[in-house]
Amino acid sequence: MKKLFALVAVLGICFLPLTAQVKLYNENSTRPYKMQTTAESRIVTWLQDAEIEVIPAGQFAIIEGSFKDGAFVKGREVAIYGYSMCKYEVTQEFYQLVTGTNPSKFKVDAPNGEDKNKRPVENVSWYDAIIFCNQLTSLVMHESDCVYTISNIQHVNGQIRSADVQIDLKKGGFRLPTEAEWEFAARGGTKGGWEYEYSGAKRIQDVAFWQASSGGVTHQVGLKEANALGMYDMSGNVSEWCNDWWQDGKIPKGSVDNPIGPETGDRKIIRGGAFDSAAQKFCYVTFRGHLMPFYTYDYQGFRICRSVLE
Repeated sequence: MKKLFALVAVLGICFLPLTAQVKLYNENSTRPYKMQTTAESRIVTWLQDAEIEVIPAGQFAIIEGSFKDGAFVKGREVAIYGYSMCKYEVTQEFYQLVTGTNPSKFKVDAPNGEDKNKRPVENVSWYDAIIFCNQLTSLVMHESDCVYTISNIQHVNGQIRSADVQIDLKKGGFRLPTEAEWEFAARGGTKGGWEYEYSGAKRIQDVAFWQASSGGVTHQVGLKEANALGMYDMSGNVSEWCNDWWQDGKIPKGSVDNPIGPETGDRKIIRGGAFDSAAQKFCYVTFRGHLMPFYTYDYQGFRICRSVLE
């Protein structure tokens, strides 16, 4: 693990049952986010409103886990480096602006006067999500910044069934979060709230649309309370794809540096509750699910992040 230096802040020092020790360190300064073009002004506007710096430029966090479940279990020390994440799940409107398509089931008749275009996109596979990330990166940054290199694509009935995917987190383009990055943001990052079972609250009704409150449909993003970091809907609305392969539910202990999961697998990790989650535990910030990367479901969406590079 990279040598630690220049301590900036220490959070959550007490080792309570639902806390973790988080230390924030300085790295070298990082480049600011810079849009290449304003031609797609609506895309740029959405990003400027949605993107939140989770770990500031030039810093990294060390999390000493003390939990029974999730990415930060007791006996595991995790280093996470500078990254930003969007506070909203990718919406149908934003997905269509980037790709020209909207595969969602819940496109019309938004409840309670909500904006149907601001409901989360769903019915997207893991492959759909990473292709979106590359398309977005090419539009507002540079093609050379794309995180995903995709080859040997195999289609079945017009959908990607399999592909070879190389992931380079050293590039600064948009991507899916790693499981550790997702949970760090869902817990509130360095802003607090690590004692909560849900993302930002003790009560599920404050932060999540789930089976008992959703009416069986998705809802406009950002209507429930945000967590301390400013993230919405990380315990409900739609579940979210992560970068990592699933590994039979195992979380390696010891010190891990910017963990990205196993190199291969047949299922990708999903995190966060959904509008149809039947049990509250499915909405916990520690709950881990998994799906084949080519699966599409009306409860499955994603949010995007990007590494903050030098």
